[in-house]
Amino acid sequence: ILVRAYEDRSDLIRSLIIGQENTPYEDAPFMIDWMLDSDFPHTPPKAHFLSWTNGNGRVNPNLYEEGKVCLSILGTWAGEASESWSASTSRRANHHKSCS
Repeated sequence: ILVRAYEDRSDLIRSLIIGQENTPYEDAPFMIDWMLDSDFPHTPPKAHFLSWTNGNGRVNPNLYEEGKVCLSILGTWAGEASESWSASTSRRANHHKSCS
């Protein structure tokens, strides 16, 4: 997973995930732009998938060609209450120490 943050726009993040070996997604690039609004971490980030299928259909049922990302944690897909966005979990993640 590669992540790029923008020095002059701390509310925007770009991530690139390369599909895992021995899966249908092997070596496939999954680029997602994230926007953190002023209520973050109390509200989930907004996600936009940059599709590379050129009108040939979705690469995954949760990733739409027009950019929609359907995940319960983002509030864009129905799911169990335990799968909903949690500000307290986000705050813990923000304070997680790296392995350096």
